[in-house]
Amino acid sequence: MQNKSFQDYEDLNMLNVNNRVKQLRLGHIHRVYYDKCQSYLKNNFERREDRMQYYTRSSSFYFNVPNVNNVSKQTFYYHVIVDWNSPPGKIKAVKNAHQYKLLVKNIY
Repeated sequence: MQNKSFQDYEDLNMLNVNNRVKQLRLGHIHRVYYDKCQSYLKNNFERREDRMQYYTRSSSFYFNVPNVNNVSKQTFYYHVIVDWNSPPGKIKAVKNAHQYKLLVKNIY
């Protein structure tokens, strides 16, 4: 009989490392979107609705993905915007940070 020195992340009700990093990034941008962070953290994020001259249903929760070169595609800001634009709007509409975190955990 082998001793199991570790358990799977799922057995512990935890996200694996990549998904946990994604959850942390999404938590950060959630605070940016709902103005619950320092103003200097918002500098690199531009809401799509602020740039567009017309309103669409999907534009209200999206950030503009910057046009960047290959090196910049590996930055935190690029990944967090791409991650934020991925989940459905009903999840992004949750203003409570704790509830949002739980919903994101259920997705990944």
